[in-house]
Amino acid sequence: MSTLKLKPCGDRVVVEPAEAEAKTQGGIYVPTKQDEKVVRGSIVAVGDGKVVDGKAQPMSLSIGQSVICNQFSGTEVAHEGKTYLIISQDDILAVIN
Repeated sequence: MSTLKLKPCGDRVVVEPAEAEAKTQGGIYVPTKQDEKVVRGSIVAVGDGKVVDGKAQPMSLSIGQSVICNQFSGTEVAHEGKTYLIISQDDILAVIN
């Protein structure tokens, strides 16, 4: 269970973005945060889901999953000294296994 006091509404998730590394161990340059097109992060909170045609549609994502999303697909929020992204479940591009 998450101790985060930030609960997303509907079919949204709260993602804690992973820190971007400037260089790999092999010395290859990796784009800085401003140059990135995608964001990797970990889901720290999920909403209850949405209602479609009068039927509840539960969330397919869960807390603790690592995900990839577009850089500009969510809303950046500062909460308790950390920066999070609030993103619609439909805007998550992939789950990292």
